Amino acid sequence: MNFAMEILLTALTGGIFASLTSGALSPFIILTKNTFFAIEMVHAIIAAGIVGSLATALGLKAPPLAIATIVVLLFVILVSELDRRGLPSDTAVGIVAFTAALIVAIASYIYIKVDPTGASNIVSLLIGSLLLLTPSDLKILIGISAVIILIFYLYWREIVYVNFDPEWSKVSGVRLHLYKTLFYSLVGLSSLALTYTVGVFLAHIVLVAPGVSASRTTKNLSRMALLSVIGTLATMEAGICISWFSGLPPAAGVGIILGSLTSVVWIMRYLSHGV
Repeated sequence: MNFAMEILLTALTGGIFASLTSGALSPFIILTKNTFFAIEMVHAIIAAGIVGSLATALGLKAPPLAIATIVVLLFVILVSELDRRGLPSDTAVGIVAFTAALIVAIASYIYIKVDPTGASNIVSLLIGSLLLLTPSDLKILIGISAVIILIFYLYWREIVYVNFDPEWSKVSGVRLHLYKTLFYSLVGLSSLALTYTVGVFLAHIVLVAPGVSASRTTKNLSRMALLSVIGTLATMEAGICISWFSGLPPAAGVGIILGSLTSVVWIMRYLSHGV
């Protein structure tokens, strides 16, 4: 297998696993009104990615994605802890977003100073690059995706309960803080997986848009998740192929497909229901 084909297959495989996790989570993000958290995690993902790359540039013998995973989980724990201490969820997310933005400013400056390729790597992190996901990163991504799918399969009922009706969850003895932290972690890790396939900015659109479209198509939660997974998978793989053959960044390729599919869903719903 030549090097170019290996790059494409790595990107396509990464897209498959990122699509499975984000597609499954997307409807739950919409229905549980955690869209703000998912969108604002962009700052944490940028910070995590840059810190991971910087640590490697400074000589730390660990894959950047592994380091970024740890950083994302630390941000998630901080959001959850602030929420547990009584801060409104949007305020807790805002504080973490500010902290992450500050880290981005400092870490990116140092990264560009110590690594001549730092600026281009940061841009690739933002808009996506088929070269961003290495074979070693792919193994980590597959492991992260497997953990997300397993945890979500085992505990999705508890996750839904604590987000839909936290008061009932407390009365019923469900460990509210634990499952909210678990859900935040799944969203954060799924965002990170998407970042290494389509870039930070589009990752959060992909994490939200399929769930919005699926929720307008059916009210059955299982069907909603299935439609979201299928739509995300088709969008991701087609977008990566467009990127490969056109030279566009992955974000542009996936964005074209996602925008077209979303428009079709809304037009069809408008024509059939008038809303």
